[in-house]
Amino acid sequence: MSHGADPKLLDALGRASSLELFQLQAIIERMLADPERIIAVRTNMHLGQTVRFLDPRDGQMRNGKVVGMRDMQVVLHEASTPARVEAAVCSRRAACRRRRND
Repeated sequence: MSHGADPKLLDALGRASSLELFQLQAIIERMLADPERIIAVRTNMHLGQTVRFLDPRDGQMRNGKVVGMRDMQVVLHEASTPARVEAAVCSRRAACRRRRND
């Protein structure tokens, strides 16, 4: 999942202890779940909108169309497949943490 990531950041994370990585994960999850962040994203997102989202399996950005919205997730149709994808809302331009619903 290192595709497109800053090599210096990856190097620093590679040297971090497991505890430090766990702490960082907890901080990031809290930040992504921040209601203000989610509201800001949802304000600018609508059904039928084309968005780009991160596929964590390979670190690639994908195109999809918003077909449903939940509290902290959007349901997408991935452009290259007929699959539906659930993704956490995390930025104005992209959704992340994908889970397929085949």
